[in-house]
Amino acid sequence: MIQEVHVFLRQLWKGPDVQPVNMSPLCERLTTDIAGQLAFGQPLKTQIEDTNRIFPRAMHSMNGLVSIFSRSITSVYGRSKSTSVKSR
Repeated sequence: MIQEVHVFLRQLWKGPDVQPVNMSPLCERLTTDIAGQLAFGQPLKTQIEDTNRIFPRAMHSMNGLVSIFSRSITSVYGRSKSTSVKSR
């Protein structure tokens, strides 16, 4: 994961210009690369390969689908016993 951080820092430091930098996409790609390394054990390389930059948006979309699915399961079956809090 340190390699992903090094790529991130190199992107910040490249170029002699002292211009404002939009940090949001850079941080999003760094986060995606680290998450890919942790979750899949594979480098996603979203910071260095333009073709892989679809991964952050795809992951965001999947979070929405999982959320919808979990809400629909909860509404059909109610709260599971493991997550319910018993009152005394």
